[in-house]
Amino acid sequence: MHETNFPTRTVGQTSWLIALALVAWLGASLSAWYGITSFGFVGERLAAGDTPAVWPADSTIVRSKQQPMLLLFLHPHCACSQATVEQLERLTTLVPARLLPTICVVASAPRSTGRLWESTPLLNSIPRLPNSYVFHDAGGVEAARFGARLSGTVMLYDVDGRRLYAGGVTMARGHDGHNAGIQAVADLLINPDANAPSVPAFGCSVVREEPSREAAVGSAEGASSSDSVEKLDTAAEGDAR
Repeated sequence: MHETNFPTRTVGQTSWLIALALVAWLGASLSAWYGITSFGFVGERLAAGDTPAVWPADSTIVRSKQQPMLLLFLHPHCACSQATVEQLERLTTLVPARLLPTICVVASAPRSTGRLWESTPLLNSIPRLPNSYVFHDAGGVEAARFGARLSGTVMLYDVDGRRLYAGGVTMARGHDGHNAGIQAVADLLINPDANAPSVPAFGCSVVREEPSREAAVGSAEGASSSDSVEKLDTAAEGDAR
């Protein structure tokens, strides 16, 4: 009878296999970590020429004549932009009430979708913002006009239509907490000449379709924007008295 000799591993071979498995695990972990952190911390810093230095004359968003105007560009389904809304809520603790801006939330959506597509938890949270209203930007016309590409982009204009700030107000994608962006906005509301550099915006790409020749859409939204701003301006005049 012949004995069967099964191959055996030496201690050195076993250690080498364990080390190889650990290296493979570490590589996979680092790759996953890099993917997560790069997703969270890679944003877009707007250059001076990317956004209009003066409020565009052809914009259908009606600018307030009583208060600075803060535009917040959102993709209605971008969950990470909730952190931006929460940061803007904090303006009430950073700025005196009389200096708070009118906040126009520009919600960009495809022209082919209805308002139900924009009925999201993100947009439903907007009424918590002071002096705010939602502008429904069909096809992303206004987003393109102002040069906004990412959800969570904030632009601040003074009462004369001069741009004071363009960028983000969160430290990373979906990350809440005080940061240089929201502080810059607060500083500029208190002192429009403050030296307050902008920080990158973090978020999903906003909807920006090819321009449409349907003027009725812009006219209807312009009328809605005018009504909202007039109500907020009237309230501001009452508070001033």
